[in-house]
Amino acid sequence: MIKNYIKTAWRNLLKSKLYSFINLGGLTIGLAVGILILIWVQNELSFDRFHKKADDIYKLEIFGGTGATKQLWTQLVAPIGPLSKQQLPSVID
Repeated sequence: MIKNYIKTAWRNLLKSKLYSFINLGGLTIGLAVGILILIWVQNELSFDRFHKKADDIYKLEIFGGTGATKQLWTQLVAPIGPLSKQQLPSVID
């Protein structure tokens, strides 16, 4: 039974080459993009997970500006670590 299905599919592929090429090309591109997205998501979710206390690591950001000029900066000034350790009791190290 499966042999007949394969024969029919092969004949249809050879009969309409343009549509077969478009369909197989779209399938290939779709699968490649899907796999790349999955790899990217896995990389983002595993970032800094090799640390023993990975749940205690935080990223500090600064929001600046008003209205349409609002910006996000991830680079902070150097004394933010000791200052936050002094003023926030929840900061351990």
